[in-house]
Amino acid sequence: PSLRKRAKVRQLLSTNEDWNSLYLDKARVFMQKQTNSLLIPTTPILTASPCPGVYEIRTLRHSPQNTAPYSIPERGITLVGAWKTILDENGTLDIQLWHYSNIDTIYSDRPSNLEVSSKLLIPAKFSLLQ
Repeated sequence: PSLRKRAKVRQLLSTNEDWNSLYLDKARVFMQKQTNSLLIPTTPILTASPCPGVYEIRTLRHSPQNTAPYSIPERGITLVGAWKTILDENGTLDIQLWHYSNIDTIYSDRPSNLEVSSKLLIPAKFSLLQ
């Protein structure tokens, strides 16, 4: 759906008593923070897993004048895809998805001039990324 249609649906749901009392009231206790961003890809995206392993979602926040660097390529590490925000709450956000053939090869050095967060993902047995 278009962004306009999504905004209209959100507005209608915000005044719907059933939606608010039966769903949102129960969900709010689990939500600490929500961030919305509109992303565009900045690299071609791999459609198949390079090999079994683990994944890391790396989020880098920086000023619009700077660009987020990619890690130094090492053996067993593949950039699966990268995205950049075109609409974000503050600053610029880059999201990178990395594949590691072995959990022990995770690149631990992070740029010091950026706010970086990272999440480790281990594909489920039924995942196409397995």
